[in-house]
Amino acid sequence: MNPDEENPIPSHDPRNTVKVLVITGALLLVLIIGLALNLNKQTDQSPDQGASQQTAAQVEITKEGFIPATLKISKGTTVTWTNKDSVVHHVASNPHPEHTGLTGLDSKDIIGIEGGTYSYTFDQPGEYTYHDHLNPTTNGTVVVE
Repeated sequence: MNPDEENPIPSHDPRNTVKVLVITGALLLVLIIGLALNLNKQTDQSPDQGASQQTAAQVEITKEGFIPATLKISKGTTVTWTNKDSVVHHVASNPHPEHTGLTGLDSKDIIGIEGGTYSYTFDQPGEYTYHDHLNPTTNGTVVVE
């Protein structure tokens, strides 16, 4: 080697730094998009894929009757009847007046006017009919799946 020749020392090329930053940024962007897509996939699950079951439902008592007249719920759901009427009501299972269709589904006392409530938790699948004991022609149905 000739002493007059300069020993080639690798120099720092700023273009290399820019290339590394662009590649790193692109990889980071791909990673973020992948995580976002995976998170979206997890939140878009249908009920059969692990979404939580219903735990509460509402029925309004009006002068026209129970709204909704037929309610479909999951096993373990607590249904709350709320009096939206200006007269008292009494929710009880059919048949009237025995109330033996579903033991326990009976408010026992009147449900006070405009805001009074009664709640019952349905633990067994089936179709349960009920009525207003004070007006037995007013009926409703709860379907437990």
